[in-house]
Amino acid sequence: MSGFRKITKQTNNRFLNMYRMEALNNEKQPFDYFFASRKEPDELVCMTDSKKPDGVLIYAICENDPEKIVMIRQYRYPLGRKIMELPAGLIDGDETPAECAMRELREETGMELSIYEGGSPLFRQPFFSAQGLTDECCSTVFGWARGEISNAMMENTEDIKPILVSKEDVKKLLETEQFSMRSAYLLMNFLRSDPKAPFAFLEI
Repeated sequence: MSGFRKITKQTNNRFLNMYRMEALNNEKQPFDYFFASRKEPDELVCMTDSKKPDGVLIYAICENDPEKIVMIRQYRYPLGRKIMELPAGLIDGDETPAECAMRELREETGMELSIYEGGSPLFRQPFFSAQGLTDECCSTVFGWARGEISNAMMENTEDIKPILVSKEDVKKLLETEQFSMRSAYLLMNFLRSDPKAPFAFLEI
């Protein structure tokens, strides 16, 4: 059985840091394993077994037109390009995922979010996002978006264009644009959804 002996923090940045793990293979022989985390050393998942979410992904259906969903085209520095995503963001302090989602949607798109609370809570629990590289986990928040699109609250380190997309738009964008995996998979539900019950896929 694999495991580890020691973890050392390698960097000291605000949002993300590199850790060196003295890992153990199946024969209990040590080797170096490096991973990134948004957490401090005493909060790492491998130390605490915690699944406290670091951030949220926002699945926001337009309240006045449930045939459309809110998306963003955002420049991502590690990729050196813009990709299509659902709105998302990091949880600030003691915010709940719902509070974070409402704040982030307002900041990234100018729209207000009304939380949808139906369906199974299983789909709102935190899930790991890139477990070979990081212990980051995020919760998805579902809801209705209302209001006008605006970039007024966007930070100067962000290059985000919010857009409202229909099912036909999504199909075209999937062919022509780059997407984050988690957004692409959630959009499968949007493409199959009934505008009269757009969150029915949350029922199990």
